[in-house]
Amino acid sequence: MTTNFSSVVVTAGVHEWMLETPEREDFIGHCMGSMLRGDWGSVCEEDAASNNEALESGARLMGVYHFPESLPNMSGNDTLWIIIEAVQDDEGNRGPMTALFPREY
Repeated sequence: MTTNFSSVVVTAGVHEWMLETPEREDFIGHCMGSMLRGDWGSVCEEDAASNNEALESGARLMGVYHFPESLPNMSGNDTLWIIIEAVQDDEGNRGPMTALFPREY
């Protein structure tokens, strides 16, 4: 799967967390790459089906990724969400891809 999106955004919480070690930054990049390959992480079956339909309809995409044990959590965070916003124009370009912690939604 390939999709066009306008930009990559990380929230302040994710940015602070990822700058603490290179492994954390790599994890964020891995999750974003997974999204672009159509691997939605740990979403439920219903959300996976919605994402698959959104590839055709242009609706928003969402992935859920749990931190590996090698990356200790911060302030109770053990999950990362990646959201790619819906199609914004007639050429199929989407809004931003955003990495955030669920508490930041």
